[in-house]
Amino acid sequence: MSFSEPKYVGHRAFRGLGFYPNGQPYAADINYIYGRGLRAGYVPVSPTKGYWFICYNSQYLSSPKITDPVLLRKQAKEPVNNWPEELIRLIDLSPDETISKTPTWPEQPRSGKKNK
Repeated sequence: MSFSEPKYVGHRAFRGLGFYPNGQPYAADINYIYGRGLRAGYVPVSPTKGYWFICYNSQYLSSPKITDPVLLRKQAKEPVNNWPEELIRLIDLSPDETISKTPTWPEQPRSGKKNK
């Protein structure tokens, strides 16, 4: 399809999916929080689940891959520890296997043609 190779855009992201066994408590709204070089958000995706993300500036593409969920959770919470309690709670309610940390890439054109 002749897509160009993706280029790193200078951001990394933590992502996860929190589980509320008795139902998630917030309205069906997208909640965004902004800070210096840091963005986060959370949104309900079902009556019992909420998706969350934390995106931050990072000039380094390569870093050691972390697979320890305890360390991933700790790293995700560090930059947002003074942010809304609901975000922290959602991170804490996320099963280990749903937490990830990845670099972000720009969206590639679907047609193989460059966007104007």
